[in-house]
Parts: sequence; structure tokens; C-alpha cells
Amino acid sequence: MRVKLLQANAFGGVADFWFGPRAERSKTRDSLGLAPETVALVTVANLTRRKGHLVTLAALSRLSPLLCKRLSWLVVGSNDEPDYVDELKAAISSSGCDVRLMGALESQQIRDVYGASDLFCLTPEEELLEPAQEYSLVYLEAAACGLPSIATAYGCARAR
Repeated sequence: MRVKLLQANAFGGVADFWFGPRAERSKTRDSLGLAPETVALVTVANLTRRKGHLVTLAALSRLSPLLCKRLSWLVVGSNDEPDYVDELKAAISSSGCDVRLMGALESQQIRDVYGASDLFCLTPEEELLEPAQEYSLVYLEAAACGLPSIATAYGCARAR
């Protein structure tokens, strides 16, 4: 019998790719039109109701106008639920927040966007999640790229 030892990294199974080199932060921010003083919040999740984009947008909409002007929310993910995406776009247009729906990106592009961002955010709605969705590696991938996370208290993000 052959046994192969797999090396675990500090982030419990996140691919080494996420620890790899990223494009220079200032170049990526320039390409995204982000000023140096802008706080960039990023979400990487397909645009579906259960992922909680509307939860994040509601929270951002409650920020003071001054703070809202200093923040840009970069949303990476495919448009999987057209009706929900329409609802999200309508909410974005009335929010007064800088929200950029970037669509689906390749992994290298996502890693570069992580490198250009200041915070990661994913706020899924627990009652809409299936049990298998309670653990999302995306929090760990963002952490591997050096980002702190904002999350709702569900599954793996729940304080224990």
C-alpha cells in the first residue's frame, strides 16, 4: 500500500495559489479607478439571493454619506439569478453607494482584486443556505490574500 502525505497549510486546505503573487496593488487599484484613499470592500460570490448581497448593501446604505463616499464595494461573481440581479441593481441605484458588479473573473484576476482591496465581505442569509453551503472557503482564500472578513453569523463564520 502506498501512502501519500499531503501538507496542510495554515488556512486548512486553501490552495497554495491564493498565497501566490498578485499584481502590484497600486496598478490594480488604478485599473479599477480606485483612489489611494478609497476603502475597497470585496465580495466574491455568485449573485444569488442566499449569498446576501442585499444584506451587505442595506448595511452600506446606513453609513454616513461622508463614509459612503470613501468606500467602493467590488462584487465579483456570475449573475446566476436574473430576477435577483435586477432587484440588486435597482437597490444599488438608489443606495448612494459606489457598487461595482464586476461579473465572473478568472482566479488570477480575483487574486489581484483581493490584493487591491482592504476588506472581504460575505453576508449570506442563513435560512436560505443548504447544510453543505455552511462552510465557504472564500473566507479563507481572502485571508490567504491578507484580507480581514466581515460576515454574518452562520456556519463557519459563526463565533463558537
